Amino acid sequence: MQRLRDIHPINTIVATVRAPYTSSYTLASDGTNWSSMLSEIYSLRALNGSNDEYYGVAHTAYTRGVAGIGCIGAPTALGWNWGLTSMSEVMAHELGHNWGRQHAPCGGVAGPNPSSPYASGITGAFGWNVRTNTLMQSTIYDLMGYCSPTWISDYNYGAVFNYRKSNCAGTITAGDVQPGLLIWGSVAGDGTITLEPAVRVNGRSVLPVQPGSFTASATDANRAQIFSISFEPTDMLDDAPGDEQHFAFVVPISDADHVRLRTLSVTGSGRRAERSAKLSSGALDAIANSAALGATAGNVHVSGTAATCRSCSCATRRPVTCSRWHAKGEINLLSDATDVDLVFTDGVHSTPKRKPLRGRQCPAVFSRRRARTRRHDRYNQSDVYVVQWFTSMKV
Repeated sequence: MQRLRDIHPINTIVATVRAPYTSSYTLASDGTNWSSMLSEIYSLRALNGSNDEYYGVAHTAYTRGVAGIGCIGAPTALGWNWGLTSMSEVMAHELGHNWGRQHAPCGGVAGPNPSSPYASGITGAFGWNVRTNTLMQSTIYDLMGYCSPTWISDYNYGAVFNYRKSNCAGTITAGDVQPGLLIWGSVAGDGTITLEPAVRVNGRSVLPVQPGSFTASATDANRAQIFSISFEPTDMLDDAPGDEQHFAFVVPISDADHVRLRTLSVTGSGRRAERSAKLSSGALDAIANSAALGATAGNVHVSGTAATCRSCSCATRRPVTCSRWHAKGEINLLSDATDVDLVFTDGVHSTPKRKPLRGRQCPAVFSRRRARTRRHDRYNQSDVYVVQWFTSMKV
């Protein structure tokens, strides 16, 4: 993270590499699935009730193409792991987006900042690398563009400083742990809303800082309102398909209201997405209880259920968080777990269950596989290492 400290107004970084996050998405060089995987990390941060920055580091099967993506004005980003120099540069660029910066106009970027004072995408002023005691020329390129070599312009440095000083964020996290419901999804460039299956949680609420043009609502069987929140979806940059936006909140909801809950909906821009409960709590419990897990060749198979498994964590010394399962109920897990905590959901209601893995053996070589970072064939392309941190300002 030295490059991050060299360029941005950061004094100290306290970072933690959390458990690997497993997704069914495979990242493609043309940008396919990058936005979807970022959406999952965005919802993971909400699910964890965290105030930290979340940055996912993913292995890709290619070395040329899309290398990163970041939320605009929200503390979540994703980048590849090819080469320390490239990886560090991508991280500094994507976190610039998190801190409210658009692209500098250089290298054919998407969505260049129309307010940039330097039309050619250069830094426009002399800089100073305190660590290397080096003068940075005013004619090199701003890291928020796609040209190189890079430093940061006085314009973007000042804007990042002011943004971080104000501690702006799209959501606010409450301190009290209480029952809640994870509401998350995306808005496509044409306005189509995707509402992902909800997950019942017990944690800190994560709510919008201010109202917006979209509304998330919950109603009971008589269409009586249980809750309603107003929000504005978060923009993405760096080859997100069709200017896609995302949202993720944890809304407080009592046990009694969760039992009443029948319909979830999100409306905005003249569009609507809705999910209705398909199973009673008892029926969902019965399905979850009847489900069985088997493991072969690093794959986990869910059988005996048609319910959608949306999230799980392996209950071992190396926990893993998994997002969506394929329809056939299979996903690759980078874990030596012998038990898995699953959440079964019908899209509105959910229930957690711990399941033993039949056929799972704990290989002694597992811990060595992750250490061999040069052996790229050892990586599972769906595994993302999420770095979470908080930082202090340079003043």
